[in-house]
This record gives sequence, C-alpha cells and structure tokens, in this order.
Amino acid sequence: MLATPTSSSSHSPLPPPTPNTTTTNTIAAGLVISPQRRQELLGTTGSPRSSSSRGGARQHTLHVVIRILKSWPRLMAMHGASPQHLPPMMHPVQLEPHADALPVPLANCFALTKLWATHTRATAQLVHDAATQEVQRLLHSHHTYTPTDLLAAAQALLILTTILFFGLPDRSPNPNRAADEAQTLIAVWDLKHALALTGLFDTTELASPQRVPDDWRSWALVSAKRRTILALHHLEWAWSLVHGRAVLTCFELGPLPAPAAGGVWRARDEREWRG
Repeated sequence: MLATPTSSSSHSPLPPPTPNTTTTNTIAAGLVISPQRRQELLGTTGSPRSSSSRGGARQHTLHVVIRILKSWPRLMAMHGASPQHLPPMMHPVQLEPHADALPVPLANCFALTKLWATHTRATAQLVHDAATQEVQRLLHSHHTYTPTDLLAAAQALLILTTILFFGLPDRSPNPNRAADEAQTLIAVWDLKHALALTGLFDTTELASPQRVPDDWRSWALVSAKRRTILALHHLEWAWSLVHGRAVLTCFELGPLPAPAAGGVWRARDEREWRG
C-alpha cells in the first residue's frame, strides 16, 4: 500500500492512542466529511488553493500515486478474481463465502475493468457511462449491504472512480466535470464512515495490541477495510492536487496500524500467516 499523503488539511491532528472502542468511534467520526472539506472539494472555499506545478517532488509523487491507482483495475482486468493477483486492498478471504459467485459489487467491478481495459477512444464514453451508473448505484444502496458487501462496495468504488478520474481519455468538453467528480468524492465519505462503523480493529487488537490476532479471517477483513479507506484517501488526495484543491493530511487515520508486510498479507492460509 501507499504511504499516507500529507499536506494542508481541514482536520486537527489526532493522538495515536492504544486501539480501543473509543479509538474506533473517533476514527469513524473523523470520516464524516466536514463542511470545510466539502467546500474545499467543490472549490467554493476562500482558502488558498493547492498548487499543481509541473515540477518538484510533489508532482512526481502525484504521478506515482496515479500510476499505482491505475495499476489496480489493470490487474483485475488481466487476472480476474485470481487470489494471487488481487489489488492490495482486497484479500482472498473476502471471496471465500462466494465460491459460486463474487459479491455483486465486485462482480460488476471486475466486468467493468475488463470493458475498460479493452476500450478505444470510440468506446470511452460507453465505459464512462457504465462506470458512472455503477458508482451511483453503489452510493445510493450501500446502506442496505452487509458489512462484507459494504467492504466490497467501497473497493469497487475505489476502482471505478480511479477509472473515471484518471483512466479515460478526454471526451467532449464538460464544464461541470470537476464539480460532478467532487460531488462523487463527497458522497464517498458517507460510505467510508459506514465502513468504519463496522469495525476497523480485530477484537484481539482491541484487547492487547501486541498479541497476534486470534483469527486470520477476522484480521484479514479488518485489514482490508483499513487498506481500502487509506486507498480512498489517496484517491482524493491525487484528485485534489490535480484540480488545485486543498489536500488531506489524513490525521483522522493516525490511530490505524500501518498496513501489514506483504508476506503477511499474502499468506495463503492461517498456518502460513502464523508462521
């Protein structure tokens, strides 16, 4: 996963307390979009706008982040739901209860990545419209999902908004494009908040952060939630910088553990994970 982006923010820093239920609630509360952040995304605030100058380390970081984000839908299009080739916020454990069919949000997302991967300039609008329709469906219906399907919906939103924001050639001029995309990012905050409320820590982490979690599957799911929320913040950071908006510092995610090492995350079973 990527490192947490930093720059100007509308949030106050949070201390890194020991994980507990209060910490979870604090993070969830921090994932309710503030009025100031809403104005920053819409470009209606009077605060200084972020510079997207062509040179410097910041611009280089922006290009790297966008390239990494775009690599994930390519990975899905190329390998499908292969457990060995999932994007780094999706875990094979998520697919286990769906041996015969993927969770609907991910099934639709995989299909749309294949459509995107083979698009031409002539079919770009078709891909855009199909992805936009699915994004709107997810945003309007996520409150009806189970916790596992809510995670799948958040991951699908990450992939599809990456395609919409960074993965399609310029189409016919649309003066409202940035405003429409900003409204989408604002709506995504509601889903991030709902996902955080389902729990961002394993019960063992809450009881004793130094202990190895008792259950591999439970750990994998909460880790996938944390990785997904972090990746959605990276997406917003990149979009904000491209469009000259103030960017996030992600202080609200400060209490979260760093993503686990790749070898731990990619363990094929609980025995390998514990080894």
